[in-house]
Amino acid sequence: MKGYGWVLLLVGMAGCSGSQELPSGATSLTAPQDAGAEIALPEDPEGVGLPIAPGNIKKSGGPQGPNIVVGPGWSDRDRQDMDALVRAAITEMTSDTFRGSLPQLPEKYSKIWLTEALGFDGSERVAAIVSPGDATMPYVEALVIPRRSGWASTGMARDGKLRIRLRRALLDRWRSADPVVKGCAINTMAHEISHTISRDPQRYYPAFTDTGEANAEARNGVVASYFVGDLALCTSLVRSGRIAPQDVAQCVPIWYAPGGLQSGRCYAFGPDDAVKWPKDRTAR
Repeated sequence: MKGYGWVLLLVGMAGCSGSQELPSGATSLTAPQDAGAEIALPEDPEGVGLPIAPGNIKKSGGPQGPNIVVGPGWSDRDRQDMDALVRAAITEMTSDTFRGSLPQLPEKYSKIWLTEALGFDGSERVAAIVSPGDATMPYVEALVIPRRSGWASTGMARDGKLRIRLRRALLDRWRSADPVVKGCAINTMAHEISHTISRDPQRYYPAFTDTGEANAEARNGVVASYFVGDLALCTSLVRSGRIAPQDVAQCVPIWYAPGGLQSGRCYAFGPDDAVKWPKDRTAR
């Protein structure tokens, strides 16, 4: 945290602990040994939100979408690829396919946990907040910087600016030739970007939190921040041609379980496998 002051941390469990170190000279990650969730202890914000710095607020649904800037600490190549990942996640979150896929989703997506203050709501409400946006909920500018441990988190510093901290290994997923693995990088980024929406235009009260403050019903159901990432992953697969538009309904439920993203499933699908779970060898 040196150089950034005290931070109110909102853990983005869409990619937290459980990441692998790369062997010397390796350029991509191998599949994890298990298919468990990437889990970290939730540290959802508590109490009064910190003030948002003037000029760091952008209305949700604006022509440029969320306001995410790749900050210092990256190599030139990493910075270029991280910027491309940010743009890809924003493209999916604000796409017509994202909103248009909602009617086909299973019934459980009619009840989604947002945060303690907002409780449960449906997928339409979540999509309205994300894109085209809710006029009362602004996006807050966020700086993407490297994370040395863990996987991903989003937090507000005392200077009134949000930081999204990401492990460099996330870029290995983004650089994968496998559209499902690549989509998992989009999932994590979209999840973290969802935490940059504030319920208040002056102080940072996240519209979506993870499950640290949630009850068991919320943890075992659908959580908005994960839902945003999961749907963005699946719409990216439609965009790449990996799945058909009507297959989003079977794609979205694959990725979340209590505790976070089921990262082992990112590596579970061969090129001819249908993207659904339980997995089988049915040709897509």
